[in-house]
Formats: sequence, C-alpha cells, structure tokens
Amino acid sequence: MESKHPANACRRCGATAYKPVIARDASGAMMPSGTYRCVGCKLEFNTVDQWRASTEIERTAAH
Repeated sequence: MESKHPANACRRCGATAYKPVIARDASGAMMPSGTYRCVGCKLEFNTVDQWRASTEIERTAAH
C-alpha cells in the first residue's frame, strides 16, 4: 500500500519544508541557532528525524 504522505514531511502537520531558527548570539549578531522550525505548524527540532517521525516531546513556539 502506498503512503499518502511524502517521506520527508512533518509528523504533526504534513508540511514538506522547514527552516533554520535565527537568533542573536552573545555578540548580538543574528545567526542560525542550530535548531529548525517547521514552516507549517512551527514545531522546533534539532534533527530531521525528530521532524519526520520522532515520539519525543514536542517543543512549539511561544507565539
């Protein structure tokens, strides 16, 4: 049976894209923080595996 969801998709919302989280470093410069955010549901994660299918506790943006 063929899956309706792409292999590279968010486990929560099904979005197929994510972006790096940009934050200020100690000097005040805007830099990638090392985490990523789903463009659909704003799930934050450290690895693509966490975005795809991990059962770890989800972290979401405060907004």
